[in-house]
Amino acid sequence: MLWHKAQKPVLQYTEAALQIAGLFCIKLFAIVTTSLVMCRLIDGNLWLHWLLYWLLLIWYSCIVYALIALLAAWPSRPITSIDQIPGWASGVALVVIVATCVPVSHYLSRSLHHLVYGQHDDAYAIV
Repeated sequence: MLWHKAQKPVLQYTEAALQIAGLFCIKLFAIVTTSLVMCRLIDGNLWLHWLLYWLLLIWYSCIVYALIALLAAWPSRPITSIDQIPGWASGVALVVIVATCVPVSHYLSRSLHHLVYGQHDDAYAIV
């Protein structure tokens, strides 16, 4: 596809505008969330629990997909791009993630609940 010279600055300005809008949305989200936690409208521990829960669940899914993609492409060659991953590997990864999602989510929820809300030792009692 040939690009016209006049389109390049428009694309650059569009990308810059999207980056600025994205940064603005992130800052706005951070300010609103901090305000809600500071005003006690949202429990900080609950916020931490669910943030860690979803981050770890997404991280688990990415690791499972990466391992299955690595195993699927290993015998032939090392992976240098996403196009080299066989199509069936995504299906297998999806089935594995869906099959293990409930036990992993229960384990994560239980562990994070214990971490965030569990009994913590008193620092002055140790001294």
